[in-house]
Order: sequence, then C-alpha cells, then structure tokens
Amino acid sequence: MTDQEEIALRAKVERGRQAKLVLDNAAYQEAVTKFTHDIRSLRLSLGPRDTDGAYRLVLMEQAVEKAKRVMEMYLSDADAARKELEKDEKPGPIGRLNAHFQRMTR
Repeated sequence: MTDQEEIALRAKVERGRQAKLVLDNAAYQEAVTKFTHDIRSLRLSLGPRDTDGAYRLVLMEQAVEKAKRVMEMYLSDADAARKELEKDEKPGPIGRLNAHFQRMTR
C-alpha cells in the first residue's frame, strides 16, 4: 500500500468516526425526526391543487433522508477502510516469511 492510499484510507476512517458522532447525537436525531414530521404535517395540510407546494415538500423530505444515507455510507466506507488498514498493518508470521522468501528469490 502506498502512502497516498494509506492517507486516503485513514481519512475515510476519520470521516466515518465523525459521521458516527453525528448519527449518534441525540439532538441530531431529534431534529431529523421533528423536521421530517413537520414536513409530512405540512404536506398533509396542503390543498389538493397545491401540487407545487407538495412537490417542494417531498423534495425537502428526500433531502433529509439523503443526508442520513450519506452519513451511513461514510460509516460503511470507514469500516471497509479500517479492515484494509488492519490487514496491511499486521502481517502474521506466515506473511512475514512469505515476504522474506520473495525477497530472496528475486
């Protein structure tokens, strides 16, 4: 693994850590729940001919859900990056022997 790849993986791990802090934050969860509930209430209170208003509210609701999905994607990317870093950081005894023999046969 090159230094640039390692830096990129470590950045993904850090981004995932920050996303977890946000997703686990009670204030964030409350805000998202309230915001989504308010949008749905507004949508239900609209008249049947206000299609433009309904469309805008649907877009707002989708934006909130997309933000949550992006944070969850950061978490899964961080898990994958963490596994990749651990795999490269800790070669077992067989891996070290294999690397030694490869160097000897060159």
